Amino acid sequence: GCLLRMIREPELALLLLLGFTIAMLLGILHLNLMVPAYPQAKAFFGYSALIPLCVFAAIGWRFVAKAGRSLRVATGIILAIWAINSYATFWVQGTSAAAQTSVARELMNEGQHAQALPYLISALEKDPDNAAARSFLVSLLTDSGQLTNAAEVAREGIKAHPERAVCHMDLSGVLDKLAQKAEAVNEIRRATELAPDNPEARLQLASHLLEMHRDAEAITACREALRVLPTDPEAHNILAYSLLNQARVSEASPAPPNREALDPVVTEDCLNLNLSLNLNLSSRNATPFSRPDLLTASAITHFRLVTKLAPRSADPLNALAWILSTYPRAELRNGAEALDLAKRACAITKESDPAVLATLAAAYAENGQFTQAVETADRAAKSSSVNSRLRERLGGMTEAFRQNTPYRQM
Repeated sequence: GCLLRMIREPELALLLLLGFTIAMLLGILHLNLMVPAYPQAKAFFGYSALIPLCVFAAIGWRFVAKAGRSLRVATGIILAIWAINSYATFWVQGTSAAAQTSVARELMNEGQHAQALPYLISALEKDPDNAAARSFLVSLLTDSGQLTNAAEVAREGIKAHPERAVCHMDLSGVLDKLAQKAEAVNEIRRATELAPDNPEARLQLASHLLEMHRDAEAITACREALRVLPTDPEAHNILAYSLLNQARVSEASPAPPNREALDPVVTEDCLNLNLSLNLNLSSRNATPFSRPDLLTASAITHFRLVTKLAPRSADPLNALAWILSTYPRAELRNGAEALDLAKRACAITKESDPAVLATLAAAYAENGQFTQAVETADRAAKSSSVNSRLRERLGGMTEAFRQNTPYRQM
């Protein structure tokens, strides 16, 4: 009706309304093509098109009203059915399994686990195939320390839905808590097979493997997670620690490695970053870089990414500052950056972590500030939470600082 009126009786106001609506529809289409995602269905910015759409509806209804009584009645019935169906679509039944699960999830987010338990049990009674409710129940039981019951519920989920990755992930998490590491890895591997593009499953696998010191496998798992989610800070963090562990157990290579001799990890993270890391592997006068050097350089790269992706996380800040302060290879050290990172880590931990204070002391020494280094190391050694291993290391650090010598450690 609106188009017919526009053709028969062109009006500037109608042209503006029609043009605005078409422009809004094209904008929504363009955004969906550029950024395809489920939230695009909301399209809040499209609300401005409601005014012209209401005008078009009024014009269309007037056109229908003039067409005759039968058409008016039929159109009214169709609109009434559409309105009822639209209302029913958004009707939430409070006793449904989905609603019970949602209530339980909110209660768990607020830490009210005891209150959430009846809702989860009710949801599973109404819908035994509700994977979300079962997963929340496993999480609740695990957090409550009921690991045996949690494992039983998780196994029931796998028995009912062996093809669902989340069921295997739930059981893996419980088995890890029960110190059944090998079984936990098997379950999470199965989850990655069922859902290859699930970054959470890949990260869970990498975390288990890192704890078991299976660093090469952890590196592979992290790379698969980063393939799906390249900006995930946890994946970069686990990858960096895995690379460091490999560096510590690797034997130094007697000659500079070349592209053909290096594994993909070293090739990607080191050789492609020669300029930024100042690693001139082709120089004949330079001391050959060993495999541990290159793995450490790769770890530095990923730690730097973590500090940018998660700037309020003290652990990667501390780890990177320690490497940049104490690594034996001068080309991989950076005293100024290490001091800045260590100070940031101390600010986050409010100088209560002796390990972070030890890193700050090492950073001071790397910058030639040995008086501050000695004072900081003493503060760390006097901390009530310092363990015997760290206290012994602090003793060696303090002795070196008093001789105006920076601390070095692989």
